[in-house]
Amino acid sequence: MDHMVKRFTVAEWKVLLAFAYHGSLTMYRIKTDYDLVYPTVHRVVKGFERAAWIEKSGTTTSSKGAPSSLYHLTQEGLLWLLSKIPSGYAFSFDSLDEEMQRDLKADPSSVDDYSISSGFVRELKKARSYEHIYKHLMKFEFYVPRVAKSNHTLFPTVFERWDKMKIPARKYLSWVICSVSPSTLLQYYHTHGGLMERFKTLDRVFAYSAYKQYLQSAANVNTDYGPKFHWQIWDSIEDCVKSNPDLREIYDAICKELETETSGRLSFVKQFRLELSRV
Repeated sequence: MDHMVKRFTVAEWKVLLAFAYHGSLTMYRIKTDYDLVYPTVHRVVKGFERAAWIEKSGTTTSSKGAPSSLYHLTQEGLLWLLSKIPSGYAFSFDSLDEEMQRDLKADPSSVDDYSISSGFVRELKKARSYEHIYKHLMKFEFYVPRVAKSNHTLFPTVFERWDKMKIPARKYLSWVICSVSPSTLLQYYHTHGGLMERFKTLDRVFAYSAYKQYLQSAANVNTDYGPKFHWQIWDSIEDCVKSNPDLREIYDAICKELETETSGRLSFVKQFRLELSRV
């Protein structure tokens, strides 16, 4: 197993994934839903809070009528979590073994509408070892829509309009989300002369990295760069781009770079920029 999986303890994986899937949670809710003892949850949450990966998001009332603090991931915390999910595992196109196939069937996820069953809670609750965590991460692509839904306020440029995007775009973006997180963190920590200077916010840098890799990946697997491919790309992100000025600016920057890098070979990029100018 890749050493990246071992950098978090099993309890830390559970806590961070719980926040990623649900948004705001109380420590007691994590203890109950994910089968952890309260002192462990408290220690992990407070440790991540000191690291600025988790912060308080408000208060709620417990079943006993007592006030209880809600916590949620920060932008940096979500990126750290995503960056530690080895994309070679999570997004492998190799055939899964029989045990993995059975697990997938036992926890159905509708790829067509990206609705997610409650099975991921049961699965993560049962996790006792790195092997269990590994098997969960192998299916992480199915859970990216859940992460988007629960964290759209953290990364609105990428996640806020996830449900409006067409299936091809969401499938490509699910594939790249983890792979661009490490480079986004590097930009965040080294702001001089990089994307942070250019786009100013972590959200927009993350969007730039994700959408650029999305366009590059889409182009790499399509040998036909004619009008049909151009309209497939445009149709995939039209609603998202039309309603988001930040995203139009980011796409325009990406297309300018791709057009230069490929010396005009990808004709769809030029057409795409023309469409952006008309929105």
